[in-house]
Amino acid sequence: MEFVDIPTKHFLEQFVALFGLAQPVVCWRPAPEGLYIVGVQVNLGPADRVPHVYYEAAGAIIPEAEQAACLMVIHAVVAEHNVEIRDINYYHLGYLQHQVEDLRKKLLEAEHLCAELMNIIRSSESEVAFLERLTHRFYRRIHCLRDTVAALQHGGGGSSSGSV
Repeated sequence: MEFVDIPTKHFLEQFVALFGLAQPVVCWRPAPEGLYIVGVQVNLGPADRVPHVYYEAAGAIIPEAEQAACLMVIHAVVAEHNVEIRDINYYHLGYLQHQVEDLRKKLLEAEHLCAELMNIIRSSESEVAFLERLTHRFYRRIHCLRDTVAALQHGGGGSSSGSV
């Protein structure tokens, strides 16, 4: 298996999407002593106690500070929405992300092949009806695969529990 690194910012983006919140806003500025300060803000819904959460963190490099600020925002959103984060397997999450990317590439390749096959069928008179039905059947299966990939990308699986 290949390891795929998932930045904390990407995890935060996916996390807030689960709650239907706007994407986080990240900004940074240099600080004294060669440090960088990164601020991360997530706007919460009107039903929440606070309109937004904002945290800043300092680090020697921007990704280090960004990671710390994103983690603080994740914990604040968790507290605001009364959910529990548990058993996050980052390695498995990265592996699944890699699989979704592979499926997306295969889907594009299959769509290209179907379009090519349709062009060949339209230019040939022999066995046209059979091949058209076959191609349409493949095309429907590809669309089902596309829906599956989209569901995986958007955290499909339909968990109904209160934990994330």
